[in-house]
Amino acid sequence: MGDWIFVEDKLPESTDEVLVWFEYFRYGEYNGLYQTWGIGEYFKQYNSWMIDHSTGWRDLRVIAWMPMPEPPKGK
Repeated sequence: MGDWIFVEDKLPESTDEVLVWFEYFRYGEYNGLYQTWGIGEYFKQYNSWMIDHSTGWRDLRVIAWMPMPEPPKGK
């Protein structure tokens, strides 16, 4: 698998599914900033990300991304 690409350096092609490292703010009893990974798609025409097939993330900021790995080969 390749290295992480920072979004400040380069964005993926629009609507390609990529592995993303992102942060988001979680409200309620957690009330804090968290970082995690997910599957993301970047939409160039909207300058916006969809993470794990959802646009409902609050205060989402994608930090870096990398192409998806190849699926396993064999039986």
